[in-house]
Amino acid sequence: SAITKGNKSLQVWKSNLTSGDELGENPDDEQLFNRASESLKITNFGDDHSISIILRPNELVTITTLTSGSKGDENISSTRKPFPIPFFQTFDDETDGQAARYWYDQDGAFEIQKNPYSISNQNKDTKDKVLRQVVPQWPIIWTNPWAGPTTYFGPMEFFSRMNLQVSIDILLEDHAKVWFGPYGDGVDEAMIIVDSKSGMWEFGPQKGDGVDFALHTWHTLSFIMCEDKQVVSLDGKLISSINLHASKPWYLKFKMSKYVYMAFNNLRLDHIPDKPTLSYHSYAEFLK
Repeated sequence: SAITKGNKSLQVWKSNLTSGDELGENPDDEQLFNRASESLKITNFGDDHSISIILRPNELVTITTLTSGSKGDENISSTRKPFPIPFFQTFDDETDGQAARYWYDQDGAFEIQKNPYSISNQNKDTKDKVLRQVVPQWPIIWTNPWAGPTTYFGPMEFFSRMNLQVSIDILLEDHAKVWFGPYGDGVDEAMIIVDSKSGMWEFGPQKGDGVDFALHTWHTLSFIMCEDKQVVSLDGKLISSINLHASKPWYLKFKMSKYVYMAFNNLRLDHIPDKPTLSYHSYAEFLK
């Protein structure tokens, strides 16, 4: 029911939580989230916007100004659509202090901020906003003591057979080991690991050194994900390629070994030609 006074209106929903005492015994669905009847007495609707109500034992009441509430399996969601590819995210049109669209954090705190960095280097344009990791110290360890700042992007709908090229600009304010790439059952080996301090890197079974990941500098980390070949590059320079058979769903993961300030910008996802039969060096050209 709706309670109205003048031009003020409240929607009232009621749940009766009465149920048995056995483990796992919950109220019947018919008792939950129903539009309240006249039996729910609104005893006062004050001029100061306060209300007074009488509740009975085991009742839960929801009072809202919204009129879009519904119950049950009514389909009010929009039609499911595949994730849009190509996709380009600059963060410039997103809200300061909030999480970025399609990103979800596991550890640390990644939020939209106005770009705190000075004039860009490497001829890259400095954008107005970035996605920045803003927790500078380890939290209280409740579970995994080795879980540094970790965030994920996108749905588990990125299949290797989509032949995707992914790149993102990364800036570190202090040294750390960085993981970036596809994450999911059977594809974790295709994540690139870079140690900014030592210059060491790992990519599947491949290892090496000599990577230049200078601090306070924007770097573009890129990879190509195909069903039977994966390639990674840094700042347009090929690091390595592997032949991992990956046909299961995956999404993007980023992780750091330490709680340090860092930022993302310019995430790009794009298709590459269907099932390319390219040489090792031809793959590198796609990453530039």
